[in-house]
Amino acid sequence: PPRSTLFPYTTLFRSTDQNYKPNPDVLFLFNSNGMNVQLRRGGFSYDVYANEEKEDKDSLNLSRELKTLEDLKRINKTTTRYYHRVDIDLAGANINHGVVTEERSEAYFNYYNIEKPVLNVHKYNRVTYTDIYPGIDLVFTAGNGKPFEYTFVVKSGASIADIRLHVSGANNLKVNDDIVSYATTLSTINETIPRCWYVDNGKEYPLDFMFKQDGHNTFGFESKDRIPKNVLVYIDPFPSRVWSTFYGGESYEDIGSYSLHFDSKENLIFGGGTYSTNNIATTGTYLSNFSFQYASSGCITKFSKDGQQ
Repeated sequence: PPRSTLFPYTTLFRSTDQNYKPNPDVLFLFNSNGMNVQLRRGGFSYDVYANEEKEDKDSLNLSRELKTLEDLKRINKTTTRYYHRVDIDLAGANINHGVVTEERSEAYFNYYNIEKPVLNVHKYNRVTYTDIYPGIDLVFTAGNGKPFEYTFVVKSGASIADIRLHVSGANNLKVNDDIVSYATTLSTINETIPRCWYVDNGKEYPLDFMFKQDGHNTFGFESKDRIPKNVLVYIDPFPSRVWSTFYGGESYEDIGSYSLHFDSKENLIFGGGTYSTNNIATTGTYLSNFSFQYASSGCITKFSKDGQQ
């Protein structure tokens, strides 16, 4: 499905985690580079992934004899995608909550490449779980150039202490006042709370919230400020992946930490030497493959801030 939007989840988009187990109760799916988000009735899941590209043995022999672009096209590459899923369950929540979709796309998608076609599939920029806890809604937003985020909307009389998020699937969970970190086999996912506020008579006022450990692998939220009565409170965590990727070929690379630099656009740039004849440079560069066996070549590489080479 198109990226950066919330898509209704169908059998088309079923995926498995690192233990090859599917998520059968997923309602919506958000795709982005390196991390997908699955919206489930009882919570949501972060699905981080990384691709590893390799050439087969025949291609490795061919790459040492490349002379033309046609030779390059003959190289057979296989891509393996690795996943790690972290589930965040809303402990004690109402799993029979309402679901409200907003900002529906005018365009729709039809899929005929399965036994039973799926038709009229729209995408949404906003999905709300109503009364997930008594007097509390959970709003998921994405699209229009904005990343995925979720917001708890706490109505007057509701208890913020009811919100409890239980984490499973992470290799390690760290809960600090200003950040929650989920360690996976591929990278780390960090959550912060950049902005919270309450609304009184149509006017917004900032609030300072922090994460709070609430039992084993469970956390919630606590305000550092006094909250007036009869107001709407918005708690707005923001998840982001600390990206990682595979880089290198079939041989040896010499890239020291001293060569790592960031430019003004937060691109990562580094250089070094390589003995590999493949998987170093992208197609269209000055020298995407070289054929000097047992010799090294210099390389300069740039990755964007979201991990794209």
